[in-house]
Amino acid sequence: HAGINLAGFTSAWIIENNKFYQQATRTLTSGVQVSGIYINNTAGVNFTIRGNQIGGTAADGTGTMTYTSTTAPLYSGIHLLIGSGVESVIENNQISNIACTTTSTGTSANGVFSGIYLGSSAVAKVIGNTIGSSTGTGSI
Repeated sequence: HAGINLAGFTSAWIIENNKFYQQATRTLTSGVQVSGIYINNTAGVNFTIRGNQIGGTAADGTGTMTYTSTTAPLYSGIHLLIGSGVESVIENNQISNIACTTTSTGTSANGVFSGIYLGSSAVAKVIGNTIGSSTGTGSI
């Protein structure tokens, strides 16, 4: 599940100024990866992900996007498994107003929540992003 999901044969995409939100609570099942932006192309390079708002229940980012699960959920705001060639840029994105709850005691390889996940070969400049809130608590 992803707002934007790019796979093989993709490079040099610009993903800019989008709003990813979920109005209703979602229940995740085993093995489901949920991301605002998910790129899985280990040959892909030179992506630009800039100025996106991920989270909330409305286009203005307010409210709390909620996921529940009885298994270990896999949530990442931005998830990149990309190549090690030309550097990609992840800049000035806001990832906030997200709640993930589970009754599971299990774990997942990438952690049950990550704001920005970079796979082992990913080459990216990650600057100016906000995960959660810089002025208070409870945003993640």
